[in-house]
Amino acid sequence: MNDFLEFFSFANRSINVVIIGTVILGITSAVVGSFFVLQKRSLVSECIAHSVLPGVMVGFIVAGEKDLKTLLFFATLSGLFSAYLIDWIQGITKLKSDTLIAVILSVFLGVGLMLLDNIQGTGGAAQSGLDHFLFGKAASIIEKDLVWYSLVAVVCIATIIVFYKPFKLISFDFQFGTSIGLPTQFYKLLLTTLTVIVITAGIQIVGVVLMAATLIGSVTAAKYWSYDLRKILVFAALFGAISAVSGAFISYKLHKMPTGPWIVVSLSVIILISILVSPKMGLLKQLRSKKAVK
Repeated sequence: MNDFLEFFSFANRSINVVIIGTVILGITSAVVGSFFVLQKRSLVSECIAHSVLPGVMVGFIVAGEKDLKTLLFFATLSGLFSAYLIDWIQGITKLKSDTLIAVILSVFLGVGLMLLDNIQGTGGAAQSGLDHFLFGKAASIIEKDLVWYSLVAVVCIATIIVFYKPFKLISFDFQFGTSIGLPTQFYKLLLTTLTVIVITAGIQIVGVVLMAATLIGSVTAAKYWSYDLRKILVFAALFGAISAVSGAFISYKLHKMPTGPWIVVSLSVIILISILVSPKMGLLKQLRSKKAVK
């Protein structure tokens, strides 16, 4: 109870930074990830999340130190390249999407790990903590980082508000959007770009291995509570924020436990609860309905 009161008293500035940073990430990734899930492109987000790792390593090699702006810039380029590579190869070959995604994910992750191992082999002090980008380290967030997270959140959410209708249309019926003359490829690339930006921003907290879970998990749970897209976005944002705070608190309570994995575990619990008790499609409701019919 003492830990709970201390954590939620918001008296500790370092704790507040972690809470604010993880909540911003949780909400933004949930809202942006909702459209990716509705387009049935969840595996693409997984691929992008793993594909930013080579960019982080190249950024370190270029800068010669862990300059966050440089690392994230090259990570964004790497993620965009992998996403556009998937679309390009799909357009010129008959490869199935899951096969293509698996290949690109493996190649990019392999290159990233090879570069990481090579950098660590140099023994330079500057590379210390570079491996935190694999699983994230929320404790490394500083107040200056919150400006970056806030900027990403404002840009992404504002873009979704402005282009809500076309994003909604291509998420539910891409072919219809194309048939009525909507520039569907442009909106698809715009959503992909937003997703890459969110992933790049979140790897410092959650890491490349688990970042896709924050994009997918919240909307997965939200879809059990409503069929309306606006409500799905609200529920997803709420679940993203709850899981972020829960993960940060558990990490604070259990000092050696990383925040990122606990955020994902919290999301998993929310998904399980949604599957069981949601009023729309919950298993308990389905069981009651079957009994009523009998």
